[in-house]
Amino acid sequence: MTSTEIPKNRFKTLQMWLLVGVIVLFPLISFFVNMKGLERGRAFYGELKANLGNFPPFMLKNYNSNTLTDAAVYTGQIRIASWLSMDSRDSVLSVIRALSRTEQLQEEIDNLHFFTFDLTTDSTFTANYAQHLSPKERERWLILRGGEEVAENIKLPNLFSVALVDTLGIIRHFYDIRQSEERRKLIEHIAVMPIKKKKKVEKKDQKKM
Repeated sequence: MTSTEIPKNRFKTLQMWLLVGVIVLFPLISFFVNMKGLERGRAFYGELKANLGNFPPFMLKNYNSNTLTDAAVYTGQIRIASWLSMDSRDSVLSVIRALSRTEQLQEEIDNLHFFTFDLTTDSTFTANYAQHLSPKERERWLILRGGEEVAENIKLPNLFSVALVDTLGIIRHFYDIRQSEERRKLIEHIAVMPIKKKKKVEKKDQKKM
C-alpha cells in the first residue's frame, strides 16, 4: 500500500462513519428529543386535566358595596381566584395586576376574569386599592370582601395560592405565586385554555381537556 492510498482509505472510513451517523444516530437523537417533548407535553396537559372539585358558590360584596354571586358574574368564564392575607397581600396583588394588564392575554382570551377575596382586617387599604384600579381593570378584576368559607371548602393549599377555574366551574390547578416556576406555569396554562376570543363557549371544547 502506497503512502497516498492510506489517506484515501482514512477518508473513505470517515465518510462511512458520517453516513452511519446520518442514517442511524440522527434519527435516534430525534426520537429521544421527541419522546422527551412528548413526556413534557403529557405532564403539562395532565395537570390541566386534573379535577380538583367545583368552585363553591358565594355571595359577597365588592368594595363598591355591590352584592355579587359566582354564578351571576362568572358563568362561562375562565377565572383566576386569589386570596389576600396580611402576609400574602402584596405578592398576590402585584401578580394579579400584572396578569390583568397583560395585553396578549386580553387579546387572546376575552372571557378571562380575576376575582380576589380579601381576608385581611385592613379593609381601608383594600378599598383604596380597588378604587384606584383603571376602568379596564375593573371590567376583568373584582376584589371581594371575605371568602374564608370558599378557601375552606376548596382546601386552599395556602394563601399564596391562585386557583385556575374553567368555564364549567371546575378547579384545574393551584399555583404558589411565591415560586417563579409556578407563575410561569400559570401563564402557560391560561394561554392554552380552550375558550378563545370570538369563539362560542361550548362544553365539547372543555371536554377536550
